[in-house]
Amino acid sequence: MRIALTGGIGSGKSAVMDIIRSHGYNCVSSDAINDALLQNPDYIEQIARVFPTALVDKKIDKRVLAKIVFNNNKERKKLNNIAHPIIRNLALEMSDYHGLNFVEVPLLFECGFEVDYDKVVVVTADIETRIERVKARDNRPVTEIKSIINSQIKCYANKKIDYTIENNSSLEDLTEKVEIMLFNLEKANINFR
Repeated sequence: MRIALTGGIGSGKSAVMDIIRSHGYNCVSSDAINDALLQNPDYIEQIARVFPTALVDKKIDKRVLAKIVFNNNKERKKLNNIAHPIIRNLALEMSDYHGLNFVEVPLLFECGFEVDYDKVVVVTADIETRIERVKARDNRPVTEIKSIINSQIKCYANKKIDYTIENNSSLEDLTEKVEIMLFNLEKANINFR
């Protein structure tokens, strides 16, 4: 069974994936795939051809690229047309195993990739918690973080979500919620086969 894990910026997707991974499940990160691709000269060249200013010292500067595409749908679409098919195919290949396979897909609904998955898990947290997490992690301005959060919220409306994990409390509380979800998914996987 292939399970997508998604959630807005600062919701704690990585923390949830760490807990799932610690239980021995196959876990795939779309962001990790992208990071690996950004070491590949052919991939770098494809992006640099379209976004030459993002090429700094023969590498793609992710912050420069983010500034180019964040508020520009036309530019974002160009990047997505390069990156998403490659990342999508690699994620599906890497999650094609017997049992439960978890794939962290930050832009699951925005890209329509939910069709690739048997179940969808969304990680949520209140907005203030998310802002504080992103500020601490990325040192971004609050206005930019709020803008990202507001753009993401719209993507979850009227979508089929199988599990929602609220991540507003302690790591122990989060671990308990994830373990309950895993138990339920294991039961569902028995019936799925």
